[in-house]
Amino acid sequence: MTSLIIIISLALWVCMLHRYMLNLKKNCNSIEKKEKRYRSLYESMNEGVALQKIVYDESGNAIDYRIIEVNSAYEKITGMKKETVTGELASTLYKNGSVEYIDIFSRVVSSGKAASFEAWFPPVGKHFGISVISPEKGMFATIFSDITDKKRVEDAVHETTKRFIVTFEHAAVGMCIEGENGQILMVNHAMCEMLGYTEENLMGKFFFDITHEEDIKEHDLNRQVLLAGKIDSAKFEKRYVHKSGKTIWALVSIAVIRESEQTSGYFIIHVQDITERKHLESQLRQAHKMEAIGTMAGGIAHDFNNILGIILGNIELTMDDIPQSHCIWANLEEIRIAGLRGKDVVHQLLGFSRKSENKKKTISLGPVIEETLKLMRASIPSNIEIIKNISDKTSYIMADATQMHQIIINLCTNAAHAMADDGGILKIEIHHTVVDPNSAELFHLIHSGPYVRLSVADSGCGIEQNIINRIFDPYFTTKDVGKGTGMGLSVVHGIVKSHDGVVSVDSLPGKGTEFNIYFPVVLHKEIKQFVDNRPLSIGTERILLVDDEPSIVKLGKRMLLSLGYDVTAVTNPGDAFEAFSSNPDDFDLLISDMAMSNMTGIQLARGVKYLKPDIPVIICTGYSDQINAETIEKAGIEGFILKPIVKKELANLIRTILDKNKMP
Repeated sequence: MTSLIIIISLALWVCMLHRYMLNLKKNCNSIEKKEKRYRSLYESMNEGVALQKIVYDESGNAIDYRIIEVNSAYEKITGMKKETVTGELASTLYKNGSVEYIDIFSRVVSSGKAASFEAWFPPVGKHFGISVISPEKGMFATIFSDITDKKRVEDAVHETTKRFIVTFEHAAVGMCIEGENGQILMVNHAMCEMLGYTEENLMGKFFFDITHEEDIKEHDLNRQVLLAGKIDSAKFEKRYVHKSGKTIWALVSIAVIRESEQTSGYFIIHVQDITERKHLESQLRQAHKMEAIGTMAGGIAHDFNNILGIILGNIELTMDDIPQSHCIWANLEEIRIAGLRGKDVVHQLLGFSRKSENKKKTISLGPVIEETLKLMRASIPSNIEIIKNISDKTSYIMADATQMHQIIINLCTNAAHAMADDGGILKIEIHHTVVDPNSAELFHLIHSGPYVRLSVADSGCGIEQNIINRIFDPYFTTKDVGKGTGMGLSVVHGIVKSHDGVVSVDSLPGKGTEFNIYFPVVLHKEIKQFVDNRPLSIGTERILLVDDEPSIVKLGKRMLLSLGYDVTAVTNPGDAFEAFSSNPDDFDLLISDMAMSNMTGIQLARGVKYLKPDIPVIICTGYSDQINAETIEKAGIEGFILKPIVKKELANLIRTILDKNKMP
């Protein structure tokens, strides 16, 4: 019985052992399949994998690591064979190229926490992205991803970005980057300098904060069109507002940049300061305008002088026919004086409008002021009282009278604008003053000594202290658009400097303004005022008179006949030349208008002088750029007289020329 139990137990044990062996074999097969599967996955990975083990010193410090196993991708990535690397220390294999990462590896092994980093491996000349895990104690695996190409692209992008930033910062033109909402995201030094801000001031501002209010709409419209994709870029002129408040004209180029079609865009903007160019264009337009005005004024002057000549000539002939004691004579004298004043006004206007070289001569400033104020009185509002104190007429300066007119007109016009609303007092004074050396240095005068001080003061609105130092800057103005160019005071400053003088201003808001101009006095210069008291010159010579205006010819003939001369009067220069060429000896003098329809006075003069070289010629002109003392001398003409012609001036000129011509 016992034997039977033993046999049965042994059979059961054998069965169990058989079953265990079958299960063990089955599990081994499964493990082997899994191992093959994982081994296949391990070998087919694109990332290189190396199983490694930390090497410690006697003190337990990690000093190196040994390669246990690597996959095929490792071979492909590094170019090193399994047989070569397996069992090797990193310090030997990589020539210390990766031992520097031993601290990272040891931390992963001790903590079990994975780590990632990028590294450059000199032995293989590649960048790797490395992930480190610890599959079992003392062991770690590194997974290598080749990121060399990615790093190359990143480095290229970085270098491009670096070059862009350098170019952006050091560009000679202003540059900024705006967000889609118009906020300034980035700005360069040139832009900051152009607008007077620091980079910190501009960052975070919006484009409309620094744009002239009249140009905001156009700028925003261009941005919207760009965002809509209708155009790639836009170029336009706009005005920025400097931190100081002044206007900066700029040529703006703007383009929209998008990282993708789905992302919102931002704007890169180039800003070129064209303020100076705009000013030059304005000056050129003003020059063309003045040239046109000069041309127009010349034509008007020619006609107006003829009209004035007829009025003055007939008045003088009428006055010759009645006694001075007659009541009408005084009325005629007033008309004659008014006509002469009109003649002076025309000549002043011509002097202002035409280009001519400045001719300085010794003048007294008082009469210039008197004359200018007469000209301006009608243009100054009646609610402005003009007070003059120009009694000092003994001090003389070396100056161009026309430019002195300009100074007074500009200062008085500014004063009138300052008092336009409520009226006030305009005060003009001249004083003789002596400037000592200390004051000369203070006033920035060239030298100390005697000066004429011209003062123009008003009781108007005054000038704010924060802008008083800028009022002489070209184009600076506080007036509304269309009411001033900002050139008046800069012209004054330029004229004063060219006359070795200095101009100062004293003003307070609500208290008025006073300009003081100092001109050096001309010393030891005796000025003789010439008064022509000679009796009316007469004669009996034969005169050929030519003018294409019948009324002028008729008047001139009467005037010359009253002086005793024998006169042949002609309205056509061709007829005049024909009459002269028929018998040149019948004439002793030719008097001709300059501007005639068929022939100029100089052309007629050359014709008659060709036939009779010694005949004297007088040219009459109301206005002409082609005639002056130099041109008549070159043409061999003996004299010229400006219209409207005054009888006494003409009589004395004729007599002087005829008598001189008779001298041997």
